[in-house]
Amino acid sequence: MKPCLVHYGDWDEVTDSHPAMKYMRTYTEMYDKRDLDNLYENYIASDFTYSKSTGQIFPSGKESWDAVTGDYRLFTVYRHEPYMLTCWETDDGSGWEILGNAWLFANLPGDGSAAKVYKDLTGKEWEIRIPAGFFFKYRKEGGEIKVASIAITSDSGPVVVELLKRGVMKPSDLGI
Repeated sequence: MKPCLVHYGDWDEVTDSHPAMKYMRTYTEMYDKRDLDNLYENYIASDFTYSKSTGQIFPSGKESWDAVTGDYRLFTVYRHEPYMLTCWETDDGSGWEILGNAWLFANLPGDGSAAKVYKDLTGKEWEIRIPAGFFFKYRKEGGEIKVASIAITSDSGPVVVELLKRGVMKPSDLGI
């Protein structure tokens, strides 16, 4: 049995002491800043796959990357704040697997004056807070770490309801 890192809370010196978790922190911070082209070119494996909450699994490569980044397109700004992370090396030593939960804080287009306010650990205020689960597979490639796959589980309901309230979406956009 291989050891695993179990961590509760946001990024800190404990997560930074583990190579895969330090990489995960950098990846997450770049993703939150929408440095997406740089991430794709330097952090994502060529055969990367994405599985979303609906159960849909996208074809490997750029199509999967476009799908995962597309799921964030309606947010004007967002931030992932982890609150539980578990990381272990794969049995064959070729990489790591990471299972984590994070709050996804976000703001949306349209008039949000009536939106409930949520604060992250830094004190910043947000219009949306969604609990989300993430399962990452990282692979060691030529002395580097690459993201091989991501599976995300989250409830899009609060986002859809708020977008409908703001008039950004219409029921017909949902096929209703």
